[in-house]
Amino acid sequence: SSVDFNKEDLTDMEIEDVIYYCKQDVYAAMYFYKDVVHPYTLTKLAMGKRFNIPEKTCRTSTNARLVAIALKAKRRPFDDADKIEIELPKKIRDYCYENVPSKILQQLLTSTDSLHVRLFDNEVDYGNGGIHSVFDTNLYIESDDEYTLINVDATSYYPSMLIQFDCLSRCVEDRQVFIDIFDERVAIKHKPDNVILPGYIKGNVIKGALYYANCMFFPTNEETEGIVALEALATKLTLVTRDIGVYKGWLQNGVNCFKGKNNEEFIDYIKKSIETDCSSIHEEGYKVVENRTLDKVGLQLKNEYELLLKK
Repeated sequence: SSVDFNKEDLTDMEIEDVIYYCKQDVYAAMYFYKDVVHPYTLTKLAMGKRFNIPEKTCRTSTNARLVAIALKAKRRPFDDADKIEIELPKKIRDYCYENVPSKILQQLLTSTDSLHVRLFDNEVDYGNGGIHSVFDTNLYIESDDEYTLINVDATSYYPSMLIQFDCLSRCVEDRQVFIDIFDERVAIKHKPDNVILPGYIKGNVIKGALYYANCMFFPTNEETEGIVALEALATKLTLVTRDIGVYKGWLQNGVNCFKGKNNEEFIDYIKKSIETDCSSIHEEGYKVVENRTLDKVGLQLKNEYELLLKK
């Protein structure tokens, strides 16, 4: 706004201008929360759930701190912490000396200074953070008799180097945790074409998905109340889940759901859900939900509170 915020006696036009400015400010904040803050927070909370990190810690921690907690990394002193010289891993030592120009290689191994060079008619910047081709001059593929220059997706290039060349920080206690995260990320990135990862969804979208799906596949290893299972049963959707303790006594395999212990059983049950008539399972599953309506649960809680007060 061009109106001075310290001004008190505003004209009608200035009042309109300030109102417009404030509305835009509010709308911008709303969209920023919706498109940036909320997804960012959900990602941190999902990470906390994956690695058993308390919600409060997730909300108050930076990404770097959360990753450190997940990897069980702890800051420790090292005698060579200030060392500048790089020792090439054996796997790539010969390749580097044979293929990287000696001037460039020596600077990369012995100096922290940045370096700008021209390689194969491509402007390249070398820095402590890695190798970066200049954005506006490398968006092409070209070749001649001596070389071919192609820009391709390297699939988590730097994390893969940390694994392949054993360059993961010494502060990480168990490198296998990092490897597992990497493998999971790559698997998701290269998922089959018939797998859809919609991200966070809510409300009518969830209801529509439950009502029109063929089955709910929920192979969780841990569950607290079974809300997701109840939602599936409430829409008379075939539930395929893992045979874990929380379901004991109220979910019965082959009666009101299918409970598997391994991938082979999951595949078999999913096929049954799609290819056979599961209407009897749907009806039995709905009975489970009817016994757990809010009214009935509320009455149970009321009785428990009354018993507690009498004591």
